[in-house]
Amino acid sequence: MKLINEKGKLFGIINIVDLLAALLIIFVVGAVAWKVFGDRIAAETELRNKQAQIDKLAAQRIEVTYTVRCSTMRSAYYDELVDFGFPQQLAINDGPIDGAYIVDAYAEPTTAVFGDNDGEGVLTNYGDRVDIVVTIKANVPPSAFVTVGSQEIRVGKSHIVKTQFWEISGIIETLDCDPQPFVDAGQSSLVIPELMD
Repeated sequence: MKLINEKGKLFGIINIVDLLAALLIIFVVGAVAWKVFGDRIAAETELRNKQAQIDKLAAQRIEVTYTVRCSTMRSAYYDELVDFGFPQQLAINDGPIDGAYIVDAYAEPTTAVFGDNDGEGVLTNYGDRVDIVVTIKANVPPSAFVTVGSQEIRVGKSHIVKTQFWEISGIIETLDCDPQPFVDAGQSSLVIPELMD
């Protein structure tokens, strides 16, 4: 079978001029459709790709719960915190921290040991000051250290608790999470020398 027969038809089916005209029409229709719908299709594709990346990162995150004790504070600080309600998203310098929230808080009188007239220590309330204990839940990616925003989370470490409306410093008292992903991430990033005989 000839590619173009004696009547000028390609494979004996369609005239070459008709084929070129059909291809030109398809190209023009495609170009117009892309011009009209292309930006929307590109934007939707980009949005879907971003959502897929967010979903992938979210699947790799680990839930961490920790408490921060902010000692010797005015009770008005606690009242302000509670007035904004829970949960409150944590913030860093210029924006919110994704997946990190204050979920609860309570206040208790600050206590201190003062000496009495006999020189013995007496545990008593420290004026009208309170200790504010804040509970924070965060979803963080595994790495060598547990970090929320730019702060490492370790029991005993000082920590700034900051939201859009409230900021105070304290000490991390408790940390609850599955430690294995963090141990694994830390081991994979460390170089361990071979033991010598």
